[in-house]
Amino acid sequence: MFTRSTELDDREAFGLLLNTRGLMYGNAVEIGTDRGAFARDLLTHWRGPQLYCVDPWEIYRELYQPRQPDLLHAAAALAHFGDRVRLLQMTSERATHHVPGPIAFVYVDGLHATRAVLDDCLTWWPRLEPNGILAGHDLQKPRVREAVELFAEHVGHRVYTTGARTGSPSWYIYRDPATEPLPWKVAGWLGRRSPLSGGLCP
Repeated sequence: MFTRSTELDDREAFGLLLNTRGLMYGNAVEIGTDRGAFARDLLTHWRGPQLYCVDPWEIYRELYQPRQPDLLHAAAALAHFGDRVRLLQMTSERATHHVPGPIAFVYVDGLHATRAVLDDCLTWWPRLEPNGILAGHDLQKPRVREAVELFAEHVGHRVYTTGARTGSPSWYIYRDPATEPLPWKVAGWLGRRSPLSGGLCP
């Protein structure tokens, strides 16, 4: 069920994977933005139109401290992306009514309880475009891994995993089960000749 990705070394390259897969026309969603580190990396590399950063920025069991500083830090870190980013201070479920389609990418990094991760996957999976990608963080946490296993079994799809060069490993699932993983790292593809088209990468 879990297969080590041949495309990504770590989550910093997700934006490049989306570009490589042609997922530059739909919106992206991050569940659990915290201080905006992943959102910044994604927007730096991804060429898509808009990222919706969803986080209630409320105290929770895993991080029992005021969250307002995290919200302000995220707003400052992402401000220079202008209209390409929207901060939604609300729950994941509520955000489904505020994020317009099409949706090309969803990254789940909110509460790490099994039920919470599974609910996020089940909620956003139907919103994805047929060739979209569902992904998430912290696969090394037992409850996250359990949720991803349950979801993958439910939809009958393979899960690809990244390394953790700069943090925790991530996971991702292609909405279209027929999608074959690329046999090369997308982070090393830029400026090289594309095995798919024979041309130079943008």
